[in-house]
Amino acid sequence: MFIFVALKKIIPILLLAIYVFGATSFSQLLRIHHFVIHYQEHKQHNQQISFADFFIIHYVNEPIKDADYDKDMKLPFKSDIPSFYNIAICQNETSKNFDTPTPYFIDKQDFNLYDSSFLSALYLASIWQPPRSIA
Repeated sequence: MFIFVALKKIIPILLLAIYVFGATSFSQLLRIHHFVIHYQEHKQHNQQISFADFFIIHYVNEPIKDADYDKDMKLPFKSDIPSFYNIAICQNETSKNFDTPTPYFIDKQDFNLYDSSFLSALYLASIWQPPRSIA
């Protein structure tokens, strides 16, 4: 009995995690360890670099093709990781020829639903008249 209660909690969380990491950009967060390691490497080469400087170099400025360009592209949100959602949609790109039926045109006909000659010009203006007594 306890197993079913635990599974009722685990299965929705697991399905939500699969969707979030497979169909959105949250999978980029799985590469956060590359960010930390690359920052530590920059810190070893230049002790004066701050986190803000590192962020500006790699995310704000234009990418520079230097010796560590491959490491720069492994940082989160620098390059696209193909996700399951994108792969599942892109795999079904076969073109099919369907016979389209010839269009059938209907002539447009105007119908008058009422005859305006029976309406008095004062009919719509009567709503703005003050109430009258029936005496």
